[in-house]
Amino acid sequence: MSAKDSGAKGVRQQPAAALTPRPLRLLLVGRVKPGQEPALRQVQARFPVDAAREANIDAIEAFIGSGYYAVQLEIGGSDV
Repeated sequence: MSAKDSGAKGVRQQPAAALTPRPLRLLLVGRVKPGQEPALRQVQARFPVDAAREANIDAIEAFIGSGYYAVQLEIGGSDV
């Protein structure tokens, strides 16, 4: 059945696993007010690593600067 026949326009019909190989990486980006970077670095230093492990988060990387805060979570498990 084609995408036209199924009523979905431009949607590929593939199993979800084919679209989400492991590990998954989730990037969260936020804005930081000028001058608030030091306070954010203190909060980041207290990141709940044990809770992240329990949630199947294998790695965490963060960037703070130029008015932005970006944190990338690498998720190896299938249930987060």
